[in-house]
Amino acid sequence: MSPRPSISDRTPRSRGAPVVERILDVTVAHLAEKGYAGLSVPDVALEAGVHKTSVYRRFATKAAMVEAALGRAMGHDVRPPDTGTLRGDMLHVARGALAFVGSPTGMAVVRTLLADGDAEVRALAAAVLASQQQDAPRLVIARGIARGELPTDVDAPMIFRLIAGALLHRILLEQGDVDDAFLESLIDLVLGGVQRLPRAASVGDGQRP
Repeated sequence: MSPRPSISDRTPRSRGAPVVERILDVTVAHLAEKGYAGLSVPDVALEAGVHKTSVYRRFATKAAMVEAALGRAMGHDVRPPDTGTLRGDMLHVARGALAFVGSPTGMAVVRTLLADGDAEVRALAAAVLASQQQDAPRLVIARGIARGELPTDVDAPMIFRLIAGALLHRILLEQGDVDDAFLESLIDLVLGGVQRLPRAASVGDGQRP
């Protein structure tokens, strides 16, 4: 096997956005392979074909680089198509989440975030998940309210926490398959409970869509 070429041996690459994209792509791949503790900025720089200083100019710390990389990797479609029903919209979001978690990189990243005991990693996971749980769920719930399918004060984040928690439990703890029948059953169960709530009630902690 030929040795990996040094940075100086590689073809010069363009600067700007493509450099950042390469750095973030390599970061996710290395995180999936080695976990946060094994991730090295010099290794990422070498694989991305840039100098270490180029990475640090864009990301002051390893943590900042990882947060940006995970945010980009987990950036599903934030405006799901309007299927005409709340159930259809929620199934679309759930399928997108499942596609990511079920991918080799996605599964490795999720396992790393859940298994790593480092406080910094837990904080990064919380920040990334919080940023990813805003637009799509709130848009889907807003559509459901506008159609009269949901109470006006329903707790959108809690609904999607229930769905995400069930998916992660099924995949990571049970290590079972998640097919469309499972997704439909899960969505129907959650919606069945939410739609039976009194119109003045809210699910969970009172956050609003």
